[in-house]
Amino acid sequence: MSSTPEPATPSKKKRSKKKRNASTPQITSEDRQAEATPQLQRDLSEDLEGTLQQPATRAGSRASTNPQQVRNPPQVRNPPQDAMPARNQANQVTIGGVTITTQAAPATDVGGSLVAMKKENRSALDADKKHAFFQLITNHQHTSFDLQPQTMQSVQDLQESYDLGVGLANMQMHFKRYDVLDVFTIVFPSKNAIGEQTGQLETDNLGVTKTMFLFDRYAELTADQVAESCKWYTRWPDATTSPWFRENLSLSYDYLCNHMTPQLWGKVLEDLLPYRDTQGMGGPLVFFFMMKRLQVNSQLVVETIQSQLKTLRIDQYEGESVDDLVSHTKVMLTRLKSLEKRIDGRVVSSNVPHDIGKTLISLFQTSSDPKFNEVFHNKEINAYEQALTQGDAAYGSPDMILDLATSIYQNRMASKEGWTGQFHKVQETAFSAQKTVGPCFNCGGKHSVTACTEPINKERVAQNKRKFFDEKKAQKNPGKKGRSRLGAGVQFEHLPVPSNRKKNRAKVNKKWYYYHFKSKSWKLCDDQSETTNRPHALLSGAPTPAPAPAAPAPAPAPPAAAAPAPAPPVNQVPSGDASALTAATSATNLPQIRQQVSAIATGMNQLIDQVNRAT
Repeated sequence: MSSTPEPATPSKKKRSKKKRNASTPQITSEDRQAEATPQLQRDLSEDLEGTLQQPATRAGSRASTNPQQVRNPPQVRNPPQDAMPARNQANQVTIGGVTITTQAAPATDVGGSLVAMKKENRSALDADKKHAFFQLITNHQHTSFDLQPQTMQSVQDLQESYDLGVGLANMQMHFKRYDVLDVFTIVFPSKNAIGEQTGQLETDNLGVTKTMFLFDRYAELTADQVAESCKWYTRWPDATTSPWFRENLSLSYDYLCNHMTPQLWGKVLEDLLPYRDTQGMGGPLVFFFMMKRLQVNSQLVVETIQSQLKTLRIDQYEGESVDDLVSHTKVMLTRLKSLEKRIDGRVVSSNVPHDIGKTLISLFQTSSDPKFNEVFHNKEINAYEQALTQGDAAYGSPDMILDLATSIYQNRMASKEGWTGQFHKVQETAFSAQKTVGPCFNCGGKHSVTACTEPINKERVAQNKRKFFDEKKAQKNPGKKGRSRLGAGVQFEHLPVPSNRKKNRAKVNKKWYYYHFKSKSWKLCDDQSETTNRPHALLSGAPTPAPAPAAPAPAPAPPAAAAPAPAPPVNQVPSGDASALTAATSATNLPQIRQQVSAIATGMNQLIDQVNRAT
């Protein structure tokens, strides 16, 4: 029967169809469903390329309307593999022999390149690692902030302001590196009728959330605004999905605690007392009160800085350092910009003088280097002509002028001639190199107080002058002990001038003195012991004091001296009779002789004491 061979016929057709499909770029529906989506797009693009490469029909003939023939032209062949470009070569670059795969679009998070660990990844750390990581963030590792004079009158004040700016920039970079900086973006929570936060934030006219970056706009904010922002970060973000807000409030608080001196931290604690039991406590509020203690933000500061810019000179700096002057000028300009008034982020009142370019060009003509001054003198002349049509903008922006001054100064320092300012004048000769100038008793600079350009503080000058001469005297006589005014040499009129250097001591007012023959005066003995000075005493008999006015009546003579014993005196013994002399000085007469000598010595001591009291 004819029905038996029919089942084999379709199988042959299917095999031949599969074989034909293998030699053509046709894609079956089963294969298209099995492949991934990128492969599907690639195959569709190949089909489209095959359609575009289809041979054109002959003129006058009708184009085929069969879509299967259009999509799968039998005349199309795949190009060789070596002729096709690699799929990923367009997204790869080679640097130093290393192949780097690039993205199709650039990254928009530029700040993320400085982050050591993103805040979202902290939750993956265990308790010990997280504690160590937090210690790394908050431990003391930078210069501590300290109280400083809030003046802008001297170069030293400008240097302290510059150091403060460097410390703030260092802290901001530290917070950015460890992803702690988000809580310093101050937000303004919406409140209900009773003053409680609703969880929503205030927006501007365009519907954008109002924010202010605390590091740049702290002068425009109040303590309550900063505290309300900290309170919002504590209350409203979901702690299960965004725990880092509370962490950053605490981490920034600990960092600032560890980077303040005890004096400054005590002042900040006084300001924090009204907020100690609220959720507004955090690093941003501590930062706000710290800046309130370190800087005065008033119009008087603006006027002082503007005046300082006009009176500043290069020769006020040690060695006429242009680098220091440029740094201080940038600090003053930054301070002026921080005090500007803004509405919706736009500056409505600028504190930077409109002629700041002209002021800076004049400033950089005050050095002792003629070539340095000449550059800015020529620039001023050229800008003056252009200012007739361009206005103050013809003098250039402050950044351009400051960069130009730094570049010229560095080139002058590296040149063969060198910088011819005060820096090299001090070292012109060996004599001048050894000669020291200053210090100034007023500001401490390397100049005399008469040449000081700062306001004279008489109390400071007197104190520094006294300290300077005391140190100079100590260096001149090292190790020499000073004596009292009395030990420098005194005169006792009742004491005679000793004729023997071995008998040149006397006791006056219970103190031993020795006679200094060169200065012809009596000086206090270092050793006041009786055993040392008594053998060298000047007076062995009655003294011969100088006549003293209104001397007191002498004391009555002792009874022993008034009534001597009836023993025969020595002068009554015949000089030629030795036996009589022996009898007069026998053992029986010695007690009486000792008694007489003792009475005479007692009377002498009483007389000496009376003379001393009289003088």
